[in-house]
Amino acid sequence: MMSKRLLDVYDTICLTLAANDDQIRGRTTIQKLIYFELEKIPEIHIEPHIAYFYGPFNRQVAQGLETLVHLDVLDEKRLQNGDSSYQYTITKKGIPVIKNLIEENKQTYEKIEKIVQTCFDYCKLNPNPLSFAAKVHYMLSKRECQKGMTEDEAIQMAKSFGWKITEKDVKLGAELLEKLKLVKIRR
Repeated sequence: MMSKRLLDVYDTICLTLAANDDQIRGRTTIQKLIYFELEKIPEIHIEPHIAYFYGPFNRQVAQGLETLVHLDVLDEKRLQNGDSSYQYTITKKGIPVIKNLIEENKQTYEKIEKIVQTCFDYCKLNPNPLSFAAKVHYMLSKRECQKGMTEDEAIQMAKSFGWKITEKDVKLGAELLEKLKLVKIRR
């Protein structure tokens, strides 16, 4: 039986883009997708995310994107739509490398695909709902007791991280987390 290969940040970024037709719009979107993947997929071995302006953030992911662009595995294109976002696409040079990576990590890639597809189905990979969900999950993971939290408690705790989050944001985030099977909402 073949042992499971551990994925580093470069592998994880590449497989995440591959799972969305070889492209993803936005650094925040990539950060949040990888946050969810790291929470659900034990084969991914990168440092944990920290609290940051748009929610959980990982320096390795940010540096990994830069490195993959520099190595011409990914193309980075700044979009001129007023929100200074970036489009990341796997390059022609990167396609055979990533196809091989997928072949070597089929089961893990399928897990990544499922997370990316769930997020796409929920919000078309819009960074706002992804950020709300990541913030809610991050707060729950930092909480000492595992009984969950009310929407008001989430809003108050978000303030301690410097995050502005509304009751509606908490509900959107919790709904996505439930679809990702990261939390169970009591009704």
